[in-house]
Amino acid sequence: MTRKLQTIQRNEGLSRRDWMGQATALGAASLWGLSSGALAQSAYPNRPIKLMVPWPPGQATDLAARVLGQELS
Repeated sequence: MTRKLQTIQRNEGLSRRDWMGQATALGAASLWGLSSGALAQSAYPNRPIKLMVPWPPGQATDLAARVLGQELS
């Protein structure tokens, strides 16, 4: 008994070039859409920021928070 081998048909979907083109277009459209919101925002922060450090003054964490606070203001 001999059987005929069945061949598997390749699914003819998008080629790699078409897929990469569509992915690039989608990425560019996403970046363009996300960047437009940044232009419409007002200046942040519009009031002082208070950092609450739960350690006593003079420790390394407090000093780092003070430096960070100066950079933020």
